[in-house]
Parts: sequence; structure tokens; C-alpha cells
Amino acid sequence: MKNQRSIITFFCSGLFLFLLAHSVNVEMARQSHKEDFNQRNPASLRESCLSLARRFISAKPDDFLEKEFSDDFQKWLRNNGYQELLKSRVRWSSFGGKTQKGEQIERVPTLFIHGNSDTALGYAGHGLKSKGLTGWRKYYSAFQNKGIKESEIFGISWGDANPYMASMQAHTYDNIMRVRMAIEAVSLYSEEVLGNTGGRVNVVGHSMGVTLALKAIYGGKAYDAPVIALLQSRSILTHGFFRKSLELPSGRGGSLADRVENFVGIAGAAKGLDNCRGMGFIVPSCSDLVGLHSQSEVLKDIWSQNHAPAQNVYSLYSTQDELLTTSNNANRSQGVSSIVPYSQKEYVFDEQAGLDHFATKDENVELVWNLLYPE
Repeated sequence: MKNQRSIITFFCSGLFLFLLAHSVNVEMARQSHKEDFNQRNPASLRESCLSLARRFISAKPDDFLEKEFSDDFQKWLRNNGYQELLKSRVRWSSFGGKTQKGEQIERVPTLFIHGNSDTALGYAGHGLKSKGLTGWRKYYSAFQNKGIKESEIFGISWGDANPYMASMQAHTYDNIMRVRMAIEAVSLYSEEVLGNTGGRVNVVGHSMGVTLALKAIYGGKAYDAPVIALLQSRSILTHGFFRKSLELPSGRGGSLADRVENFVGIAGAAKGLDNCRGMGFIVPSCSDLVGLHSQSEVLKDIWSQNHAPAQNVYSLYSTQDELLTTSNNANRSQGVSSIVPYSQKEYVFDEQAGLDHFATKDENVELVWNLLYPE
């Protein structure tokens, strides 16, 4: 019974963070979270949390689908050691690659990295159609309408696309490595197959995808341990026992910044989430090792780098972002969280623009296009 209570409490805490992230009345959420769940509608709340716990515990990590990239890109990935990118737990998990014989690119290819619980093209996880989880659909359609080729636009999915488990996602070795492999694969593939001299790529990230992409570009080492273990034994973990090199199939373990032309961070939390205060030992997404805690090891590592993640670096954020809340306050002591390292230009959307966390992404397709492909 004691163990069962611990499991329920853990997953209810995760559910609470998810509610915060999706614009539920914050004060009501906090108050209800503080109440003893066995005394406030015990049957329904207890069963709801147990249901979420069972869903996580019974997850099948080997339940993969292999699809979505073009046949030509899939073949290249298999032949060059990047076949892990063909494995995904979700539908609509990826896009991009040559579709015509002899095709050559005319633009620097762009790789899109989605945020927590989303997918490359959205609406994929567990039959859910949650607000804002539309992936890069608007970008995919709009960019194609502007004449971009399939070989010039790529998207990769990470995580399990389950918003009920958003609090379980973090900057773990697996998540970082998946994004890192995608960046190098698109770079090398476009150079070897598509005539992209120098293999330069653009990287666009949203939400947690921003910080995942930054760490993926910088390389080094990441924590390779069960995500729940990353909440405990911090002193052991930080001494390197669980740290693993982010070495790629090419043998490269260091920075990929020389391969990145433009980096666009949209509604990221490069300096952490104020909502994560006091949550570091409760949910992995707020972990002070691999989460969005303002003092987490992974964020400190990102900010310790002595070079920019790309030739050009841009930050987009809204002061009305319901997830970042006070984290994007101009007077915040740690600085505005959504401004990424070495940002050369920031685009700030105020109260008049009224853009929430997801609209900051979906309503700025034209701006991002102009940043990546200025005339």
C-alpha cells in the first residue's frame, strides 16, 4: 500500500505540471494539488492517477514503427549507421528526403525539432488531439507552397508523444542523441547526395526542442540512466557514473556548430522554468540534472560553451506564454529564459500580440521563413 501510494503521488505530481503547461487556472491547480488526494474525491482521482501509472509502467519501449522519411533517405540512413532514426513510437514521426532521381537542393536544408509531447507533424500520441500539439504542419505546408523541396525540409520526432506523460520527458541521453543524429544525418546526406557543399543545415526548435537541439549541437556527454533514477542520487550521477559520450556514427563527439547555418529557438526555456522551483526531485522534466530547472546540469552545460550553436542565432518568445509565465520576465534575475545562448536577434511578442506557447510557433511561419531564407 505504501509503494502504491508513492506511485500515485508521483504521477499526480506529473499530471499537475502538465495542467500548468496547458493553461488550466494556475491557482486552482496549485490548491487542488496541495490537497490530500485521498480526501478530495478519492475514488475518481485515485483511479485516474493509477491509470496513468499503469500506462507508463506497461509501456512497450520496443513498439516501433519504421516510416515517413523518403525511401532514398531511409536507405542512406541504414547504409551509414543512422538506422536508429527510423525507429519511433509514434505515427507521423518524420519527414524529408530526396523523392526524385538526380534531385539536387537549391537551399540550405532545415531540420525541425518539436517540443515536449508533440511530434514532427502533430496529433500522433495515444489518439490525442491536444491543443497546440500540431508539430510543424503549418511550416511543412507553407514552406512547400513557397517551393521548397522534400529534400530541403526535414522533421524528426522524439519522446512518446503522450501529453499525460509530459513530465517524464527530459534531456536524457536517448532524447539528445536522437536529435543529434538527425542533425548530422541531414548534414551528411545533403552533402553527399544532394550537392549541399559544406553540409550546412538550419535547425529550428520549439519549447523543449530548443534546449534538446542546443545540447545536441554542442555534444559532449549526457546522462544515460532510467529517467526516474535521474531524480535521485544526484551526487553519484554528477560524478560521471551515468555520463555517456554523445559520439556519433561518424565518430564525432564534439560540437556540430560548424555545420549549422541558422538556429531559431521558439518559446524555449534555455534559462529554465520558474515553475520548476521545488519540483526538481518530483518530476524529470524539472530535474536539476536533466530537466528545465534553472540550475540543471544540462542547462549550465549549454551556457558554458565558448562558441555559438550556429552562424546566425535567433530567439522568438512571447510575454504571454502560459508555460514560461514569469520565466520570460524582462526583470528576471537569471535573464529572459527564451533567449538562447549567443542570440543575435530577439523577436518579442507582447500582450497586444497575445501569443501563447503554441501560437508563438504556429503564427510565425512567415517570420521564420524570412530568417532562414532572406531574399
